[in-house]
Amino acid sequence: MISKEIIEAAKRANFPGVLMSLGVELEVNGKGYQLIEHDSLKIFQKNEIWLYKWWSKGGEVGDSIQYLQRYHNMNFPQAVSLLLNRSIQNLGHQEYFQKKSNEVDKKDCQRNKNWQTKNWQVRSERLVLYGKNNMSNSLGEKYIRYLKDIRGLTLTTIKKYDLGCLPAKKNMSSKLVIPCYSSKGELIRVRFRMNGSNPQERKYRLLKGSNFDKPYPLSISTKKPVIIVESDLDGMLISQESGEKIGVLCLGSTSVRLQPDVINYLNKRIPFVLIGMDNDKSGRSKSVELKSQLENYLDWPVVEVFGNDPGEVWKKMNIKLWIEFGIKKYKTSNRDFYYK
Repeated sequence: MISKEIIEAAKRANFPGVLMSLGVELEVNGKGYQLIEHDSLKIFQKNEIWLYKWWSKGGEVGDSIQYLQRYHNMNFPQAVSLLLNRSIQNLGHQEYFQKKSNEVDKKDCQRNKNWQTKNWQVRSERLVLYGKNNMSNSLGEKYIRYLKDIRGLTLTTIKKYDLGCLPAKKNMSSKLVIPCYSSKGELIRVRFRMNGSNPQERKYRLLKGSNFDKPYPLSISTKKPVIIVESDLDGMLISQESGEKIGVLCLGSTSVRLQPDVINYLNKRIPFVLIGMDNDKSGRSKSVELKSQLENYLDWPVVEVFGNDPGEVWKKMNIKLWIEFGIKKYKTSNRDFYYK
Protein backbone atom coordinates (compact mmCIF):
# COMPACT_ATOMS: atom_id res chain seq x y z
CA MET A 1 0.00 0.00 0.00
CA ILE A 2 1.30 3.44 -0.90
CA SER A 3 1.33 5.84 2.02
CA LYS A 4 -0.55 9.11 1.93
CA GLU A 5 2.72 11.01 2.39
CA ILE A 6 4.29 9.46 -0.72
CA ILE A 7 1.18 10.16 -2.79
CA GLU A 8 1.28 13.81 -1.72
CA ALA A 9 4.98 13.99 -2.61
CA ALA A 10 4.22 12.63 -6.08
CA LYS A 11 1.56 15.29 -6.58
CA ARG A 12 4.11 17.97 -5.71
CA ALA A 13 6.80 16.51 -8.02
CA ASN A 14 7.88 18.14 -11.28
CA PHE A 15 4.81 17.28 -13.37
CA PRO A 16 5.66 19.56 -16.36
CA GLY A 17 9.13 17.99 -16.49
CA VAL A 18 7.63 14.49 -16.50
CA LEU A 19 5.29 15.40 -19.37
CA MET A 20 8.14 16.86 -21.43
CA SER A 21 10.23 13.74 -20.79
CA LEU A 22 7.32 11.78 -22.29
CA GLY A 23 7.48 13.95 -25.41
CA VAL A 24 4.53 16.21 -24.56
CA GLU A 25 5.10 19.73 -25.93
CA LEU A 26 4.24 22.46 -23.41
CA GLU A 27 4.36 26.23 -23.55
CA VAL A 28 4.32 28.84 -20.81
CA ASN A 29 0.87 30.14 -19.88
CA GLY A 30 0.96 32.73 -17.12
CA LYS A 31 2.44 31.04 -14.05
CA GLY A 32 1.69 27.59 -15.44
CA TYR A 33 1.71 25.78 -18.77
CA GLN A 34 -0.58 24.62 -21.53
CA LEU A 35 -0.30 21.95 -24.21
CA ILE A 36 0.84 23.37 -27.55
CA GLU A 37 -1.54 21.17 -29.52
CA HIS A 38 -4.46 21.52 -27.08
CA ASP A 39 -4.23 24.97 -25.52
CA SER A 40 -7.50 24.39 -23.69
CA LEU A 41 -5.56 22.04 -21.39
CA LYS A 42 -3.98 24.11 -18.60
CA ILE A 43 -1.42 22.85 -16.07
CA PHE A 44 -0.87 24.82 -12.89
CA GLN A 45 0.03 24.59 -9.20
CA LYS A 46 -2.30 25.20 -6.29
CA ASN A 47 -0.99 24.86 -2.75
CA GLU A 48 2.15 23.24 -4.25
CA ILE A 49 0.05 20.48 -5.89
CA TRP A 50 0.18 20.16 -9.70
CA LEU A 51 -3.28 20.14 -11.27
CA TYR A 52 -4.74 20.23 -14.76
CA LYS A 53 -7.97 21.62 -16.18
CA TRP A 54 -9.15 20.68 -19.66
CA TRP A 55 -11.69 23.27 -20.73
CA SER A 56 -12.68 21.57 -24.00
CA LYS A 57 -13.54 18.41 -22.06
CA GLY A 58 -16.21 20.09 -19.99
CA GLY A 59 -13.73 21.66 -17.58
CA GLU A 60 -12.34 18.29 -16.47
CA VAL A 61 -10.03 18.73 -13.46
CA GLY A 62 -7.52 16.39 -11.86
CA ASP A 63 -4.08 16.09 -10.34
CA SER A 64 -0.90 14.85 -12.00
CA ILE A 65 -1.48 11.22 -11.01
CA GLN A 66 -4.99 11.23 -12.45
CA TYR A 67 -3.75 12.80 -15.69
CA LEU A 68 -1.14 10.07 -16.21
CA GLN A 69 -3.77 7.41 -15.48
CA ARG A 70 -6.35 8.88 -17.86
CA TYR A 71 -4.15 9.92 -20.78
CA HIS A 72 -0.99 7.80 -20.57
CA ASN A 73 -2.59 4.45 -19.70
CA MET A 74 -0.80 4.10 -16.35
CA ASN A 75 -2.12 2.47 -13.23
CA PHE A 76 -1.89 4.28 -9.91
CA PRO A 77 1.48 2.82 -8.75
CA GLN A 78 3.05 3.43 -12.16
CA ALA A 79 2.00 7.08 -12.16
CA VAL A 80 3.32 7.68 -8.64
CA SER A 81 6.55 5.86 -9.46
CA LEU A 82 7.12 7.94 -12.61
CA LEU A 83 6.49 11.21 -10.79
CA LEU A 84 8.96 10.30 -8.05
CA ASN A 85 11.27 8.62 -10.58
CA ARG A 86 11.90 5.55 -8.48
CA SER A 87 10.24 2.28 -7.59
CA ILE A 88 7.81 2.70 -4.73
CA GLN A 89 8.02 -0.94 -3.74
CA ASN A 90 9.45 -1.30 -0.23
CA LEU A 91 9.63 2.46 0.14
CA GLY A 92 8.45 3.07 3.64
CA HIS A 93 7.38 6.18 5.48
CA GLN A 94 10.61 6.52 7.45
CA GLU A 95 12.85 5.95 4.42
CA TYR A 96 11.09 8.62 2.41
CA PHE A 97 11.10 11.27 5.09
CA GLN A 98 14.75 10.75 5.92
CA LYS A 99 15.46 12.39 2.55
CA LYS A 100 16.08 16.11 2.49
CA SER A 101 13.81 18.06 0.19
CA ASN A 102 16.67 19.06 -2.11
CA GLU A 103 17.70 15.41 -2.45
CA VAL A 104 14.13 14.54 -3.47
CA ASP A 105 14.22 17.30 -6.07
CA LYS A 106 17.46 15.88 -7.49
CA LYS A 107 15.84 12.46 -7.68
CA ASP A 108 12.83 13.93 -9.45
CA CYS A 109 15.15 15.46 -12.05
CA GLN A 110 17.32 12.37 -12.57
CA ARG A 111 15.22 11.30 -15.57
CA ASN A 112 16.52 14.36 -17.37
CA LYS A 113 20.13 13.16 -17.00
CA ASN A 114 19.70 9.91 -18.95
CA TRP A 115 21.15 11.63 -22.01
CA GLN A 116 24.50 11.89 -20.21
CA THR A 117 24.92 8.14 -19.82
CA LYS A 118 27.16 6.21 -22.20
CA ASN A 119 24.39 3.70 -22.91
CA TRP A 120 21.92 6.39 -23.98
CA GLN A 121 24.52 8.15 -26.11
CA VAL A 122 25.49 4.95 -27.94
CA ARG A 123 21.91 3.79 -28.53
CA SER A 124 20.75 7.24 -29.62
CA GLU A 125 23.67 7.76 -32.02
CA ARG A 126 22.84 4.41 -33.62
CA LEU A 127 19.26 5.59 -34.10
CA VAL A 128 20.48 8.86 -35.63
CA LEU A 129 22.79 6.95 -38.00
CA TYR A 130 19.93 4.64 -38.99
CA GLY A 131 17.77 7.69 -39.69
CA LYS A 132 20.52 9.30 -41.81
CA ASN A 133 20.91 6.12 -43.87
CA ASN A 134 17.16 6.10 -44.52
CA MET A 135 17.47 9.43 -46.31
CA SER A 136 18.84 7.58 -49.35
CA ASN A 137 15.68 5.48 -49.86
CA SER A 138 12.21 6.40 -51.11
CA LEU A 139 11.01 7.51 -47.66
CA GLY A 140 14.08 9.70 -47.33
CA GLU A 141 13.40 11.32 -50.69
CA LYS A 142 9.99 12.33 -49.37
CA TYR A 143 11.49 13.96 -46.29
CA ILE A 144 14.22 15.68 -48.28
CA ARG A 145 11.53 17.26 -50.48
CA TYR A 146 9.73 18.43 -47.33
CA LEU A 147 12.90 19.92 -45.84
CA LYS A 148 13.87 21.63 -49.09
CA ASP A 149 10.48 22.77 -50.39
CA ILE A 150 8.67 23.53 -47.12
CA ARG A 151 11.44 24.35 -44.63
CA GLY A 152 13.96 25.95 -47.00
CA LEU A 153 16.92 23.74 -46.10
CA THR A 154 19.54 22.78 -48.67
CA LEU A 155 20.86 19.26 -49.06
CA THR A 156 24.16 20.45 -47.59
CA THR A 157 22.37 21.68 -44.46
CA ILE A 158 20.34 18.47 -44.17
CA LYS A 159 23.56 16.46 -44.17
CA LYS A 160 25.41 18.92 -41.91
CA TYR A 161 22.86 18.55 -39.12
CA ASP A 162 22.44 14.76 -39.48
CA LEU A 163 18.72 14.94 -40.22
CA GLY A 164 17.11 11.58 -40.92
CA CYS A 165 13.84 9.68 -40.94
CA LEU A 166 12.29 6.53 -39.52
CA PRO A 167 9.65 4.36 -41.24
CA ALA A 168 6.17 3.81 -39.85
CA LYS A 169 5.95 1.10 -37.22
CA LYS A 170 2.82 -0.55 -35.80
CA ASN A 171 0.47 2.30 -34.85
CA MET A 172 3.14 4.99 -35.20
CA SER A 173 3.54 7.05 -38.35
CA SER A 174 6.88 7.69 -40.06
CA LYS A 175 8.88 10.51 -38.58
CA LEU A 176 11.62 13.05 -39.23
CA VAL A 177 14.62 12.62 -36.90
CA ILE A 178 16.16 15.85 -35.57
CA PRO A 179 19.25 15.25 -33.40
CA CYS A 180 20.38 18.14 -31.19
CA TYR A 181 23.89 18.47 -29.79
CA SER A 182 25.57 20.49 -27.04
CA SER A 183 28.45 22.89 -27.68
CA LYS A 184 30.77 20.00 -26.68
CA GLY A 185 29.32 17.74 -29.36
CA GLU A 186 27.27 15.57 -27.00
CA LEU A 187 23.87 14.43 -28.21
CA ILE A 188 21.39 16.07 -25.81
CA ARG A 189 18.08 15.08 -27.37
CA VAL A 190 16.47 13.50 -30.38
CA ARG A 191 13.26 15.14 -31.54
CA PHE A 192 10.79 13.45 -33.85
CA ARG A 193 8.43 15.29 -36.17
CA MET A 194 5.55 12.91 -36.75
CA ASN A 195 4.09 12.53 -40.23
CA GLY A 196 0.72 11.10 -39.29
CA SER A 197 -2.63 12.34 -40.56
CA ASN A 198 -4.31 11.65 -37.21
CA PRO A 199 -5.09 15.06 -35.66
CA GLN A 200 -4.91 13.47 -32.19
CA GLU A 201 -1.29 12.47 -32.71
CA ARG A 202 1.22 14.94 -31.30
CA LYS A 203 3.26 16.61 -34.04
CA TYR A 204 6.51 16.50 -32.07
CA ARG A 205 7.87 13.89 -29.70
CA LEU A 206 11.16 13.31 -27.91
CA LEU A 207 13.21 10.15 -27.71
CA LYS A 208 12.92 8.76 -24.19
CA GLY A 209 15.78 9.96 -22.00
CA SER A 210 16.38 13.12 -24.03
CA ASN A 211 17.22 16.37 -22.28
CA PHE A 212 14.20 18.60 -22.79
CA ASP A 213 15.36 21.84 -21.16
CA LYS A 214 18.81 22.43 -22.65
CA PRO A 215 18.99 24.80 -25.65
CA TYR A 216 20.62 23.66 -28.90
CA PRO A 217 23.52 25.97 -29.92
CA LEU A 218 24.51 26.45 -33.57
CA SER A 219 27.81 28.18 -34.47
CA ILE A 220 27.93 30.24 -31.28
CA SER A 221 31.13 32.08 -30.35
CA THR A 222 32.00 35.11 -28.25
CA LYS A 223 32.89 37.21 -31.30
CA LYS A 224 29.42 37.45 -32.81
CA PRO A 225 25.80 38.08 -31.77
CA VAL A 226 23.25 35.35 -31.13
CA ILE A 227 19.63 35.00 -32.15
CA ILE A 228 17.27 32.96 -29.96
CA VAL A 229 14.54 31.03 -31.77
CA GLU A 230 12.07 28.33 -30.83
CA SER A 231 12.33 25.71 -33.59
CA ASP A 232 15.45 23.64 -34.24
CA LEU A 233 14.66 23.57 -37.97
CA ASP A 234 14.20 27.35 -38.01
CA GLY A 235 17.58 27.69 -36.32
CA MET A 236 19.20 25.54 -38.99
CA LEU A 237 17.61 27.71 -41.69
CA ILE A 238 18.93 30.92 -40.11
CA SER A 239 22.41 29.46 -39.69
CA GLN A 240 22.36 28.31 -43.32
CA GLU A 241 21.33 31.70 -44.67
CA SER A 242 23.37 33.98 -42.41
CA GLY A 243 26.61 32.01 -42.47
CA GLU A 244 29.05 33.17 -39.78
CA LYS A 245 27.32 36.50 -39.13
CA ILE A 246 25.36 35.22 -36.14
CA GLY A 247 25.12 32.27 -33.78
CA VAL A 248 21.78 30.59 -33.12
CA LEU A 249 20.31 29.27 -29.87
CA CYS A 250 17.34 26.94 -30.43
CA LEU A 251 15.07 26.50 -27.40
CA GLY A 252 12.99 23.71 -28.93
CA SER A 253 9.94 24.89 -26.99
CA THR A 254 8.71 28.05 -25.28
CA SER A 255 8.49 26.03 -22.06
CA VAL A 256 12.30 25.85 -21.90
CA ARG A 257 13.70 28.34 -19.39
CA LEU A 258 17.29 29.50 -19.74
CA GLN A 259 19.47 28.48 -16.81
CA PRO A 260 21.50 31.11 -14.91
CA ASP A 261 24.80 29.97 -16.48
CA VAL A 262 23.38 30.40 -19.99
CA ILE A 263 21.93 33.81 -19.16
CA ASN A 264 25.26 34.89 -17.69
CA TYR A 265 27.11 33.70 -20.80
CA LEU A 266 24.77 35.62 -23.11
CA ASN A 267 25.04 38.78 -21.00
CA LYS A 268 28.78 38.72 -20.39
CA ARG A 269 30.33 36.94 -23.37
CA ILE A 270 28.03 37.68 -26.32
CA PRO A 271 27.96 41.19 -27.91
CA PHE A 272 24.15 41.24 -28.10
CA VAL A 273 21.13 39.00 -28.66
CA LEU A 274 18.33 39.16 -31.20
CA ILE A 275 15.13 37.66 -29.79
CA GLY A 276 13.51 35.89 -32.74
CA MET A 277 10.64 34.10 -31.04
CA ASP A 278 7.47 33.22 -32.97
CA ASN A 279 4.66 35.71 -33.51
CA ASP A 280 2.05 33.59 -31.74
CA LYS A 281 0.87 34.17 -28.18
CA SER A 282 3.36 31.83 -26.54
CA GLY A 283 6.24 33.24 -28.60
CA ARG A 284 5.42 36.83 -27.65
CA SER A 285 5.09 35.79 -24.00
CA LYS A 286 8.48 34.10 -24.18
CA SER A 287 9.99 37.26 -25.66
CA VAL A 288 8.83 39.24 -22.63
CA GLU A 289 10.48 36.69 -20.36
CA LEU A 290 13.76 36.79 -22.29
CA LYS A 291 13.84 40.59 -22.27
CA SER A 292 13.66 40.51 -18.48
CA GLN A 293 16.72 38.21 -18.38
CA LEU A 294 18.97 39.72 -21.05
CA GLU A 295 20.97 42.96 -20.88
CA ASN A 296 21.84 43.63 -24.54
CA TYR A 297 19.02 42.60 -26.87
CA LEU A 298 16.71 43.55 -29.69
CA ASP A 299 13.27 41.98 -30.03
CA TRP A 300 13.42 40.79 -33.65
CA PRO A 301 10.62 38.45 -34.77
CA VAL A 302 9.91 37.91 -38.45
CA VAL A 303 7.49 40.33 -40.15
CA GLU A 304 4.11 39.19 -38.83
CA VAL A 305 2.16 39.77 -42.06
CA PHE A 306 4.38 37.17 -43.73
CA GLY A 307 3.95 34.48 -41.09
CA ASN A 308 4.61 33.17 -37.63
CA ASP A 309 8.25 32.08 -37.80
CA PRO A 310 11.26 31.81 -40.15
CA GLY A 311 10.07 28.43 -41.45
CA GLU A 312 6.84 30.04 -42.64
CA VAL A 313 8.20 33.25 -44.12
CA TRP A 314 11.40 32.25 -45.92
CA LYS A 315 9.69 32.19 -49.33
CA LYS A 316 8.36 35.74 -48.85
CA MET A 317 11.15 37.29 -46.80
CA ASN A 318 14.91 37.17 -47.30
CA ILE A 319 16.24 35.53 -44.11
CA LYS A 320 19.81 36.71 -44.69
CA LEU A 321 18.75 40.35 -45.09
CA TRP A 322 16.44 40.07 -42.07
CA ILE A 323 19.39 38.99 -39.91
CA GLU A 324 21.74 41.61 -41.37
CA PHE A 325 19.17 44.38 -40.82
CA GLY A 326 18.57 43.22 -37.24
CA ILE A 327 22.31 43.37 -36.51
CA LYS A 328 22.54 46.82 -38.12
CA LYS A 329 19.50 48.11 -36.25
CA TYR A 330 20.88 47.03 -32.89
CA LYS A 331 24.27 48.62 -33.60
CA THR A 332 22.66 51.83 -34.82
CA SER A 333 20.44 52.12 -31.76
CA ASN A 334 23.51 51.52 -29.58
CA ARG A 335 25.85 53.73 -31.58
CA ASP A 336 27.54 55.20 -28.49
CA PHE A 337 28.60 51.73 -27.43
CA TYR A 338 29.91 50.62 -30.83
CA TYR A 339 31.55 53.81 -32.02
CA LYS A 340 32.90 55.48 -28.91
